[in-house]
Amino acid sequence: MELGSSSIGPCFKAANPPVRISKNTNLTLTRGSQRFSFRVSAVSYKDFSESALEETRKRVALEPSPLQERYSSMTGLDGKTQLQMLAFKSPKIRLLRSMSIENETMQVFDFAGFMEPEYDTPIFCANFFTSANTNIVVLDLNPLQQLTDQTDYQDKYYKNIMSIYHKYDEIFPWGGKLTGESIKFFSPLVMWTRFSSSQEKHNALFSAFLEYYQAWLEMTIQVKEEMEPSQVRANREAQHKYLTWRAQKDPGHGLLRKLFGEEKAKELLRDFLFNGVNELGTKTFIDYFPEYQTEDGTLQNLREHCLLPQIKCACSLAGQDTRLSPERPGFESRQRRFLTLVNDIHICSGQDFLGKNSFLPSSIARFEWCCFGFHIINVGNYLPDIEYQMNSAHSCFEAILTLTIPEM
Repeated sequence: MELGSSSIGPCFKAANPPVRISKNTNLTLTRGSQRFSFRVSAVSYKDFSESALEETRKRVALEPSPLQERYSSMTGLDGKTQLQMLAFKSPKIRLLRSMSIENETMQVFDFAGFMEPEYDTPIFCANFFTSANTNIVVLDLNPLQQLTDQTDYQDKYYKNIMSIYHKYDEIFPWGGKLTGESIKFFSPLVMWTRFSSSQEKHNALFSAFLEYYQAWLEMTIQVKEEMEPSQVRANREAQHKYLTWRAQKDPGHGLLRKLFGEEKAKELLRDFLFNGVNELGTKTFIDYFPEYQTEDGTLQNLREHCLLPQIKCACSLAGQDTRLSPERPGFESRQRRFLTLVNDIHICSGQDFLGKNSFLPSSIARFEWCCFGFHIINVGNYLPDIEYQMNSAHSCFEAILTLTIPEM
């Protein structure tokens, strides 16, 4: 059934923005002999989840999910960070859940809705990160089916609600290129943006969040139950594939590990945030994404970009190129910069890139330079993917040289 604008449109009433810049935390830091302070604008994301749940209860019979008994609140390893969780379900909605993390320097909000396999409705996805200096926002109705293969799915669920996206695309401009591996999980409706905190921006974000959510909620109400067993199986596998990807590749893993430890981070990802990995299917990550399997049968780091061909070739070139020779002036200072960077990356992401791969060139110093440039391009899951910028290993290698030896 196509969801026409006539049926969805009336639910888009203007949101009264109760969003407020709540408790203002002023932090004083010391750098050498200088003291400076900055204001952490802590958005009350509690208003977001409460408003979404209020909208839902007006039209859907919600009840607590069994997950609510296991997951409600948690305190971080620092004794200060607070994590709050909510989980609900309805006859059509398999899981409607919210997670918020708050401490003195940041707030995180993760709100999602997953349907029962009898329905092919998109997955509601809201991921917000707020710190003193920036806000990172991903808001979307993630397609259950790959839109490149299913144009009728795109027409059914997105064609008549694109006006929502265009309503906010000026106030929330595109935040930069998404990674090539993750873009396939987003819809044409995706809002991906960065901005500095202000009351105006947060009020607009609240309105956008509610309009996106109301559109999704209307879809869940209008969608008809699928009676064909083969289609139900296809819906179940599509959702399981999505959950398997997110549980392994979600960029929030590093933050959760830092705040709550590796074991608890994995549990939160698989059992709460992306619940269904163990229940909806038995396929593994490598079953769905065999390109992550290396030549010797092992798995590459699942939170790295899938760039082994480029990196292998670039490392091979690095082992032969005299421009990366340790004898070049300034090598030692640049090597120190590299080691500092690798240490920072290791602490933040848990990734250790040295000494594990058989394709490294004989000169570890030259590999370090290659690796250094690679990391500058790839630091953080939100930065562009090399696959989008480099069309060959040679161009990848030349870019690495430019980054690691700027004076060349």
